[in-house]
Amino acid sequence: MDHLKRLLIAAINERSGHQVGSDELIRTALDALIGGVDTPALRQLAGLTRGEEPEAHDLFEQVIHELDLAPSLPDHPADARWVLIRWWCRLIVDGDLSPVEGGQRISTMWSEVGYADAIRPIVGAVSQWEDWTEHYDVARETCAEEIVAAAQQLLDRT
Repeated sequence: MDHLKRLLIAAINERSGHQVGSDELIRTALDALIGGVDTPALRQLAGLTRGEEPEAHDLFEQVIHELDLAPSLPDHPADARWVLIRWWCRLIVDGDLSPVEGGQRISTMWSEVGYADAIRPIVGAVSQWEDWTEHYDVARETCAEEIVAAAQQLLDRT
């Protein structure tokens, strides 16, 4: 996966309240730096030692701004959630986030966006994937494919 996309995924996770571990931020920064991405904060983040890990999240916020990775989220919580949902759908469709992981993240926000009908197919496919047994008439992978299709439909509508 492209180093900027890995940084973007970490930024989305951070902005959505799914805090990424300091060690993962440092490793992602180091990989990006080795891969040719370079900013002052990225260099600092990549060079943190275990004792400096508490600084990782603040430095990562600087990286986000230096690379303009994630636009500011809207102030209204429901609007911000829709931005995150669309980000996750884009990552799912582009193959940069597993359909199941992305679908689960979207499903956790379903109640927070008023059980919107646009998300129902994703939630349903995630539920089928989670409840799947070998006795089902369809392959488990079909559930993941349905998540991708539902994410694309949501993006097509917005």
